[in-house]
Amino acid sequence: MPRKPSCRPHSLLIFLSILSVFLSFAGIVQYLQSEVSLTVSEARYVINGTEEHHSPLPLSFTSTGQDIDIFFDITHTSSTPTVFTVIPDDCLEELSINGTTFPHEDIPFCDWSRGRTFDLTEVLHDGTNQIHARVKDNGNVGGLQLHAQEPPWYNALTLLRYALLFLAGTYACTALLRSIPATSRIPIPILILLIGGILLRVLYVSATPHTVRGHDTEGHIDYINHIQNEMRIPHPSDGWEFYQPPAYYALGALWQGLTELLPFPLPYSHPQQTLSLLLAIFTFCLFVGIGILLFPTKREYISRTLFIATCATFPGIVFFSARINNDTLSLLLNTLALFFLLRFWNTHTWRVWLLLCIVLGVSLLTKTTAALMIGTVFFCLLLVPRLTRRKRFLFAIAGGTLLLLLAGWFHIPRTLQTYHTKTTLVGNIRNLNSALRLENDLENYTIFHPAKILEHPFNNPWHDDARRQYFWEYFYRSAFFGEFRFNVSPFVLENMLALGMVLLLFLPVGLFSRPLHPLLPLLCILTTGAIAVRYIHPFSSISDFRYSALLVIPVSYYILQGLQKLPHEWKTAGSTVYGLFLLFCTTFLILLSP
Repeated sequence: MPRKPSCRPHSLLIFLSILSVFLSFAGIVQYLQSEVSLTVSEARYVINGTEEHHSPLPLSFTSTGQDIDIFFDITHTSSTPTVFTVIPDDCLEELSINGTTFPHEDIPFCDWSRGRTFDLTEVLHDGTNQIHARVKDNGNVGGLQLHAQEPPWYNALTLLRYALLFLAGTYACTALLRSIPATSRIPIPILILLIGGILLRVLYVSATPHTVRGHDTEGHIDYINHIQNEMRIPHPSDGWEFYQPPAYYALGALWQGLTELLPFPLPYSHPQQTLSLLLAIFTFCLFVGIGILLFPTKREYISRTLFIATCATFPGIVFFSARINNDTLSLLLNTLALFFLLRFWNTHTWRVWLLLCIVLGVSLLTKTTAALMIGTVFFCLLLVPRLTRRKRFLFAIAGGTLLLLLAGWFHIPRTLQTYHTKTTLVGNIRNLNSALRLENDLENYTIFHPAKILEHPFNNPWHDDARRQYFWEYFYRSAFFGEFRFNVSPFVLENMLALGMVLLLFLPVGLFSRPLHPLLPLLCILTTGAIAVRYIHPFSSISDFRYSALLVIPVSYYILQGLQKLPHEWKTAGSTVYGLFLLFCTTFLILLSP
């Protein structure tokens, strides 16, 4: 008898139907938002009345203290916002709309951290409005931020729209990878987190120009251009970032040369951002591999999932994907070194040890903070179980020799050239603005006030009012926000910070309940290094989490170990708190998109 045709729909039809539903709802939400969305043109800014440039808002660039005239257009309709927060860097001298000076008692004012909020309802008309802002910069960084005060439901629609697109993209990529034999054996939860983490990074870079939330971006680009044009390492005094080791900048110059050969432009505001995104994606893939090594058994399934989700969504890690500086390559190499260290801890093989030392050598040629990772590795060599003294000695000699061969050619002459340990480690430390300098009082290293963190969620490296002097508070805030401010709902910000502090309570439990592990020396050495550098160089900006970003791995690991030691009821509650924390981190990153 002929076989009856199956009534079950084809899997491709199911896939397309589900994807269409997601995209249709996302389109509807985007249409609703477009009715109240504000259109702002690219800004044209003139420095000291002569030097003209163009850049999208928010505007930020390295400055030596200049008068800046900024011109841009706002397209206004009856449903778009009319209340704006204006944040100049440093002072707003004058604001003109359609050729008429906007009179307000707060103008002029100086406040680069919070700015002022103005209601422009009476002066904006339907159509294109020409805006002119005259800004006075006092040095370091100049620029302007303009934030529209959207209706309360606007952020909810933004979150819904990107959640739908995020789910659609994750579903499509998961279905695609599950159909490929090489990736079909990866567990679905890990595959979803892997794709989700990559999409979050792509989304963040797409919404973040290279001039936004960067660190000395122009100085790093100058170094890359010098390597590309001159084909040599510059003298450390010839540029702001020229004291740095050359590996990242050589890679950047090679990448820039390749992009110039392409017949099409790369999608982001600067070609180097694409390189940063690729490095961030590779780093995240290594985080996933480390998560599998740290939590290998089936009974650790929840901990493994939460660990990978942390690396996927933690803001201080995701921010690297849009920055143009050597932190991006440094984090990748140090993460790869940690991966090999965990493998060596169990295998004790020469191949893994030599690969580990090669990675450390390249990392030391990328950023001098690799010295902390090198210290961790050689300290762990003393603690590796089931290894004879003779083998430890041979491993140490071989590793030290390899590091000397790989990195000594640069660091030894550079140290002799600078003649000063402080400027060897941080070459531009003597040029930092004295207003960033802090006192090295004991209380600055012992105070951590949770309520004050929620009261002042953002760092301000210039003013004590934001409690910049307290190392642990500044360090904790910078893990989420760096030294920047964000126009995101306080509800999201405060819950993210508060839940993070609750989770830190489980860190000591995990530390005392776990046998000796390579992550313990890593945690101690990175933390001690962060404190020591701040003590040696008592400047507020030195306390930034980005110099110790690898801490997210041991901190997350020991928090999760602490949760596992709780009774079942408390364990469920702790995992719920952890899940909510990750949800708020994801929400925060999504709301940064326009």
